[in-house]
Amino acid sequence: MIRFVVECHEMQYGPGIDRRDYVTVDVDLPELEALLKRGGHGEGGFESWSLLGAEILPANPTHTPTSPHSEAA
Repeated sequence: MIRFVVECHEMQYGPGIDRRDYVTVDVDLPELEALLKRGGHGEGGFESWSLLGAEILPANPTHTPTSPHSEAA
């Protein structure tokens, strides 16, 4: 189970409102969980895997992945 923490940042310059709210969503994503559990450490160094962000993709994506580690669809 993965818990995503999403931040909503509201800024209103006139009245000087600068507010942040948070909501969590628990999702069962075994593939992502397996990736994030990878890595380890030893005497000579370590390997760490982290989720850096997320994107909303269209229902029928028409783009091709650009990462050198991705496979073309």
